[in-house]
Amino acid sequence: MSSPENVAKNFWFDLDYATNPSLGPDYCDVSKENGDAIFSNVNFLFDPVNSPLYKDSNKDAFSPENLNKTRDLASAKPGLIDKMEITIKLILDVMSRNFGKDLQAQTSLELQEKAFIHFGQGTLYDDTINPETGNIRRPKHAMVHMMDGTTDLYFLWHFVLSQYMLSRKLVDNPVLLQLNRYIGLAAEIDFKLEPHQSDSSGVNPKNPSIDDATLSWLKTKWLGNADFNETGEHLRLLVQNFRQRKEEREKGSSN
Repeated sequence: MSSPENVAKNFWFDLDYATNPSLGPDYCDVSKENGDAIFSNVNFLFDPVNSPLYKDSNKDAFSPENLNKTRDLASAKPGLIDKMEITIKLILDVMSRNFGKDLQAQTSLELQEKAFIHFGQGTLYDDTINPETGNIRRPKHAMVHMMDGTTDLYFLWHFVLSQYMLSRKLVDNPVLLQLNRYIGLAAEIDFKLEPHQSDSSGVNPKNPSIDDATLSWLKTKWLGNADFNETGEHLRLLVQNFRQRKEEREKGSSN
């Protein structure tokens, strides 16, 4: 039986393989349907014409009002919601293949939790050999399974999932609600630890794990039966904090 860590590596590899064209053709195979859906999701949220949230990088732009305006604009685009559905169904399919068909089973939930914690920490260095090619299955500059786009891309994932849940009246769906919580947990771990990716030579950055006390607190915050609205507000505030930290660092470097 595979260890939870290997299950996590395989899950993130499978998900990237089907969704991440930036890895290059030797490391992914993204179908036109999946690629178009992902591009539509990214293009909507990060286009300032579509999204008041991203009209500027100031933390105050990430307000509840701008989030509601962005959601209204997304709701007015049924074709966009269809694209979101394609992405979510793909994610759920990859989850079921790696964590078990019953994603609400306790054993599955434990594997999911560990996979997202590792992802947030950046502690999944993957030098596994692909038996089909005989080569390492990850490019050297991306040997660690982690969110290379930091907090903004975690929020993209949350936005796509939560907007789909709202549009399809699935805010109480236990699998989707739990996935939303895991996204938030991984996002805040990433925010706190700021893990490093491998360099161009593929060296393992050996990112540290989060300490037990902080992890326990974060699990209570994100996984302690937070409802749809609580999870969304936690993530909105996390992006505000991310932007504020970024602004302060930029000011500090310019002084």
